[in-house]
Amino acid sequence: MFFIFSAGVMYKNLKILTRNKDGAVAVEFALVAVPLFIVIIGILEMCLFFAAGMALEGAAQDSARVIRTGEAQKTGDPLTAFEDRVCKNSGILMKCGDISYEVIEISGGSFYSVAEYEPQFDEDGEMISQGFAPGGVESTVLVRLAYRYKFTTPLIGGLMGDGLGGGGFTHLSTVIIRNEPYDYDDDS
Repeated sequence: MFFIFSAGVMYKNLKILTRNKDGAVAVEFALVAVPLFIVIIGILEMCLFFAAGMALEGAAQDSARVIRTGEAQKTGDPLTAFEDRVCKNSGILMKCGDISYEVIEISGGSFYSVAEYEPQFDEDGEMISQGFAPGGVESTVLVRLAYRYKFTTPLIGGLMGDGLGGGGFTHLSTVIIRNEPYDYDDDS
């Protein structure tokens, strides 16, 4: 009899617990919250990653234009004029000092020989610059900018990183131009 009585009490208590759903939403949210936050943070990280790539692309286009029109060559220091333009257009996502660049005058003046100028990288994934040679009037010039984006979230860095350690990825932007027939003597 005692066994039946205690089983009946336990059954009643169990029924009361199954009817009480006060904390169900909190428990369900706790189960879903971690994956939800990981997805949201991953989306934000990828947005920053692609925005940095687009900012680098814009900086490369605009700084190549400074060389193409002869604006940089007309100044007393073309390297400083080029660097200032890169920094001005790099945006808030990148530190100007973290952007590597190279400006190479293509020998022979032909667009076909551009394939010979592959970018060189060190063991950390940083681009090794081949120097700064903006060329003269109607020269064919390669302008290349590189920025190593370091992921802040280790999960995304592990998935999207380039495998060189540190969870980073190198954005490259290359522009090939032929300088305009600008005139150095024109002060306008």
